[in-house]
Amino acid sequence: MMKDESKRRRTKKQIKNDEEAKLDEENANRARVAKIEELEYQLQQAEQDKGVNHDAAVLMGDLIAAGVIKQNAQNKFSAIGPKGEKHFNYEAGGQ
Repeated sequence: MMKDESKRRRTKKQIKNDEEAKLDEENANRARVAKIEELEYQLQQAEQDKGVNHDAAVLMGDLIAAGVIKQNAQNKFSAIGPKGEKHFNYEAGGQ
């Protein structure tokens, strides 16, 4: 019995190229997974920061309403104490 179609054998070079392509794909997949994990971590941090920022805004509002702090401009405040006012600036991002 003879086979109608003979199976074509891959060369060593083709096998090596296929293995390298497979490794490249696995490395790319690992990099994508790592990037997704990093983005998930950043999202979690941002959600935590959102809560802290909200609480800080409420506190600032309460201090202004109580007359402890006076807002002079968008990012300029004065703390009102027994020795007078102390001025300070606030820049978003902690700068």
